[in-house]
Amino acid sequence: MISKVFKNVSPDTVKILLIVLTVVLCLLGSLSVLVVKFLIEEEAAFREVNHLSNCSVFCEDLSLSPYEDYETFNVRNKQIQTSLHNDRYVCSTKNITKIISQIVERTGRLRLSKGEVSKQYLQCGNENLREKSNSQVASFRRIDHHRQFKSEKDQVIYWHKHAVSTFISEELHYHNGELKVPETRVYFVYTSVLINGSCADNRRGDVCNYYVRICARGRWSERILLQKMGVYNSTDESFITSLHIGTHVLLQRHDAVFVRISDASRLIPESAGNVFGIMPMR
Repeated sequence: MISKVFKNVSPDTVKILLIVLTVVLCLLGSLSVLVVKFLIEEEAAFREVNHLSNCSVFCEDLSLSPYEDYETFNVRNKQIQTSLHNDRYVCSTKNITKIISQIVERTGRLRLSKGEVSKQYLQCGNENLREKSNSQVASFRRIDHHRQFKSEKDQVIYWHKHAVSTFISEELHYHNGELKVPETRVYFVYTSVLINGSCADNRRGDVCNYYVRICARGRWSERILLQKMGVYNSTDESFITSLHIGTHVLLQRHDAVFVRISDASRLIPESAGNVFGIMPMR
């Protein structure tokens, strides 16, 4: 059959076909050699990894909290051996999977703390690994006199942000009486207001009450952090009294803190005794 096929083919064509066939066979042979060589090298590398006795990294790359010391680190990493190299602790272990997973978790927490990714799930374990800033401070000592406070109930107090006695750090944002915090941490918030405590509008023998609240607004809702109420007997005499409160509280990133008063018309707006402030605890 083959002889019949090649009988009608010229000798030059047969030579060309033989050359092409030879080249194809050579290429297939070379490819086979490369595949075998690749498999041998991969097997050797796999055996080398399996015989790896220890994996060493700097211990600071495995820390998952800014408050972790040497003892707590050792308790959490019982299978890791530590040594000192150029004043830096080096961690060594045979458990390569543990090292890699811890580095990945630390990288994720760092990105989360810097705001590069949105917070997911619960807050458990999401301690901020950035260096804590102590400049997140604000202090107001005058109510904004441009605001006309009517006798509305539960009114937000607007503060004078351009007054000489006012200080707002660059990391805090103030707008319409609210201070927005840039990161999740514990803050101390405080306020004091002077009010006209007269109950002349009430019948003699009745009591009147006024309250001041420190509130916070998150993404979904508003909550009361602290409240103080003053209760006074009705009298024809006019008198001035103060309501002051302060507390430490855990605020979430981008929470807004502000002050509410039960009756804004009772405020003494020009008094320097009206204050509101915030400062970080740790």
